Amino acid sequence: MSQPEIYPPNLPPWDRRSPAVAAMLNPALIAAILITATAEYVRLRNESLPAAHAFLIPPLVLHRATREELPRSVTSHWPKWVADHPVLVAGFPARRRPT
Repeated sequence: MSQPEIYPPNLPPWDRRSPAVAAMLNPALIAAILITATAEYVRLRNESLPAAHAFLIPPLVLHRATREELPRSVTSHWPKWVADHPVLVAGFPARRRPT
């Protein structure tokens, strides 16, 4: 089965990906993460999730080291978290690109 041309050239077909990578990049898993995050955002802020946030949520949640260090409270300030975690922030651009 050939892949659609919209796939980035460095992204292997599903049947040639490792099971772990295929599971983490499963569109249904990504959708479930985004639905949950969006629902919680709307519940807490009573406004729609900004579209740009949708591109940040999966790499933050799927990367274990980042996920374990994310603030536990909604009163935490993102700029302070970023300043306190420079190593995780430095690796973020690579994690948000398809493998």
